[in-house]
Amino acid sequence: MHERAKRYWLIACPLYRSWTSDKTQDRRWHNAGLLGFAGIAALVALLVSNNAVKYAMLCVQTGAMYTTIPLILNWTSEVLSQPTRKRSTAMALVNSFGHTSYIYGSFPWPSAEGPRNLKGFAVSTAVLFLGVLIAALMPVIASYLPKPQPDVMLYGQELFVAGEEKLEKQDG
Repeated sequence: MHERAKRYWLIACPLYRSWTSDKTQDRRWHNAGLLGFAGIAALVALLVSNNAVKYAMLCVQTGAMYTTIPLILNWTSEVLSQPTRKRSTAMALVNSFGHTSYIYGSFPWPSAEGPRNLKGFAVSTAVLFLGVLIAALMPVIASYLPKPQPDVMLYGQELFVAGEEKLEKQDG
């Protein structure tokens, strides 16, 4: 029964973090907290020599990082919501940057360094804490970006148009 409870806990934690992020509309500190939690796990794995602890910290690190991914994508689409082209370009850039780990991922983890893997855990720790810093500072950085302007005004309402054509104000 104890093993079953662990599985439910592992399923419930990411769902709870995503739910609280939606409920509180706070992406900044949820992302920073999850990345920080993953960074601490990577730091512990870097500093200890017990393989069981390393493995457990690697599992915690992976769980926290994968819980952060949908929150980051959601946050990106909210921060850069207008116009649609800017949002889609930003989402593509965030996805592309996230997938660069497939390119460099094997280099910090050479099999000659295993099972200690100092370089791999050091790189993971540094990147995760950089993510914490970026998540914490992103609203400050975004405040300097130009605010979205409505494409047209129609009956006193601001309209944002996704395409090239602009709607003309109609009388009546």
